[in-house]
Amino acid sequence: MKDLTTNDLDLVFDKQNLECPAVVRERLFQGRNDISTDVWSAQNGYSWFVNRHDLYVWNQVSKLKILQFSLPTTGLPYSANSIAVFKKDRKAGVLAVSGEGCVRYWASLSSNQFFETTLDLSKEVVLSVQVLDHESSASPNSLLFLLSTTSGSVWILRADFQDGSLSSLKVGGRDEKGITRRLSSILFGSSKASMEASRVIRSLVYWRESEEVDQHNDSVYDPVALTLSSNTLQAFDIRGRALLWSYSNVTLMDRIESTLKRISMTEILDVRVYFLDIACFREGFLVLLGATHESANNITFFLAHLEGGDYTAPQLGWSSHIPISSSCSHHFDVMDESSFVGRVKLFVPQETGQSSTCERTDGVLIIYAGYVQSVYVPNDLGRINELPLNKMLLSSEKIIGESVDERYCYIMTNNGVVSALRLLPKGFEETGLHEVSFSDVIPDIVPENSKVDAFHKAYAHFAKKDIAKASALMKPLLSLKNNDLASLACKYLFNLIDQTDSDCLVENELRKKKRQCQGVILFLKQMDIYEKVRTGKVNVNGSPKSGAAFLAQMYEQVHIAVAIREWQTLTEDNDFALNMISDIVGKMYGVQGDADSIILGKLSNLSDVPRATLKAMEELSKKTCDERFVVLQIAADLFLAIATAITNCRRSTASVTLVPGEELWTGGSFADTFDALAITLLNELRSATLGRTESARLKDYAVRLTMFNLGERTGRIEGHPTLVALYTLGEEKIALDLAERFKDFKLLCRICLEYEKGLRDERLETYKKRFADDDFDIYLCQYLKNKNLNEELLEQKGERVDGFLSSLDTMRWRRELQNKQFDKAGRSLLSLADREEDDAWKQKAYYSLAKLSALCSENRDEEVISMCNEKLSQQAS
Repeated sequence: MKDLTTNDLDLVFDKQNLECPAVVRERLFQGRNDISTDVWSAQNGYSWFVNRHDLYVWNQVSKLKILQFSLPTTGLPYSANSIAVFKKDRKAGVLAVSGEGCVRYWASLSSNQFFETTLDLSKEVVLSVQVLDHESSASPNSLLFLLSTTSGSVWILRADFQDGSLSSLKVGGRDEKGITRRLSSILFGSSKASMEASRVIRSLVYWRESEEVDQHNDSVYDPVALTLSSNTLQAFDIRGRALLWSYSNVTLMDRIESTLKRISMTEILDVRVYFLDIACFREGFLVLLGATHESANNITFFLAHLEGGDYTAPQLGWSSHIPISSSCSHHFDVMDESSFVGRVKLFVPQETGQSSTCERTDGVLIIYAGYVQSVYVPNDLGRINELPLNKMLLSSEKIIGESVDERYCYIMTNNGVVSALRLLPKGFEETGLHEVSFSDVIPDIVPENSKVDAFHKAYAHFAKKDIAKASALMKPLLSLKNNDLASLACKYLFNLIDQTDSDCLVENELRKKKRQCQGVILFLKQMDIYEKVRTGKVNVNGSPKSGAAFLAQMYEQVHIAVAIREWQTLTEDNDFALNMISDIVGKMYGVQGDADSIILGKLSNLSDVPRATLKAMEELSKKTCDERFVVLQIAADLFLAIATAITNCRRSTASVTLVPGEELWTGGSFADTFDALAITLLNELRSATLGRTESARLKDYAVRLTMFNLGERTGRIEGHPTLVALYTLGEEKIALDLAERFKDFKLLCRICLEYEKGLRDERLETYKKRFADDDFDIYLCQYLKNKNLNEELLEQKGERVDGFLSSLDTMRWRRELQNKQFDKAGRSLLSLADREEDDAWKQKAYYSLAKLSALCSENRDEEVISMCNEKLSQQAS
């Protein structure tokens, strides 16, 4: 399976089909220009939105009515972490806590009745509340929550479902009065900066396997709470109500400083490191850090993996700096840590965190209000400073909330749009596969066998953006031979685009087919079978062609169909003509129907459209001259629409590259129809009395049709009839330009030989240089020989011409005499005379010239002279 690299993937906002309630959109719109505390998050299938002291909750799936709850009054802003929506025995409830510690608990979302209690936080401020539940320790009658404060205290809240009560217990916290704290205050003071550094910005729970087992000898898991401030990471054993370990950012200083020196390539001073966020990752933790130094203009971000941590402090493993673009770095002030501490967040979906590889995941996500970033951590965590993938994406709207589940990370922007952050193969947006509705348009193809069924299911998951599932389903098919894979893929795509949905508008159906065609090709590339399919052989109508040729034909036919539909809707005449053409195509296959079904529905019939058009044109053109012009114009417009569609399709980045040396599907009879129409147009120019405008239009049509025809040919062009017709019509410049462009050497030679000698020689020399790689000089010699233009042939110079003439017995001796190679000329003439048996006079002349040449040689060839004398004496007697 293909390993997707940085160049293969795009980070995209994958808009979700989650309708934002009207009241939420209204609140968002009202606060767009204000400094707002609006926040959004999602959990357990529910979304919630906080606007000041109002909480709105709605089900993401059933889209039931929105529920509104009043939050405890507070002077502090709420955050998404102030709310916990939970589900217990299919019943959903919500718990909210204010910054001062006022807890309000609704056991059921269907009831406005709530229970409220206030915690004695001793002036601490609540950071977050989260559900504390594990299958090994779950209670049927209650639910536990973990509450953390910005000072590092950890509380357990127990919600009782029987009586609706809520109890609390403090299980741990940082020692504010211990000897360490007092000594620190004496030595360094209790400044605002030190207080800010100790402020907890993140809290999370992870479950470690206990050394104990339950009564069934099954593993028991204990909860551990992590609290993160900008300078310290601490772990609390919740069950044992004890601090497990503490980890300082100083531990990372040497690694960070070394990397900063390597990046800046200079000495650096006063390095400052900040913990920013943390997430569970590969049996350890992934920490997001920020670092600055004395001469830094921008903050440098890092990711570090901490290994272990169940019972003792973790060990530093992999780390790497995380580059960001200049368009993002301006958001942060290196002199003001509040611009990034607590503002830049790290999210790791559960499946990504538990996987040994980031491949085929959406990576580790870093989110700020104005941008998102996806990073791949290497498979081998020993490869320090290696970053396999780093993608950034700016957001045009402010991000007001984030959420993460088992597979994906989601954001909401202040326009109410919820998007998943996805790493999708390049091309998804161009094909339309990123649209949620696309997965609904995949037709239910009846599986002919298990292979077709597996291919269909894999592609369906790919279209739904489930790349990992698609890859798993494709694995059994990867062992197929190239020809079998090519047949499978091409047959599947053929079925996709060659069926008609009578209930669907033609435009919509063609749009879907275009997406399906692009989607299947993209799917083949990302499943790493594209080359196998491209080079494999597919049997089409009894003759084999490469998978590339078949894919290209289907891909281009979809674009042709779109172009024909656009042309059809331009005028009523076009619509009438297309239905007439469809009748002719229908008779070819013994079917009935209109253009929508025969041509635009069954796209495999499109290759017959040009031929049917010529036949329809013959029937319609048996009219007056004026009507004939209209018919010709309609036909030409249709042909050019087809040609333009093919040309544009091949220029697109998604086009299919043919196997070298293979003929285009549009070559042969398909392209010949374009030439036939061009000839018809030029004949009309000769025979009809047309105005200047009409004549110019027909000529333009003929030229463009000819250009397409010539472009589809793979062999050498020899006196193309349309180019010759243009030349004989007096359009020498057009004919010459096209002959030069498409290398019609026969016509170039003909035109040049009609020039005066000076211009002729100049043009021919130009072509010899221009087309040296195409052997124009040899072609010219052969042309002159065939035309018996021996004098002109002898005028040609050069070693290659000498070589050509030396292969011609009747010309070789003349070239040798020209070059004053008398000895060679003598022997050539002697050989020629010996073979001459029909004309005694000619034979005598050859012997005489051979003798004369030998006599003129610097080194007289006595042997030639003697033989010539003997032959001449025999003839005289």
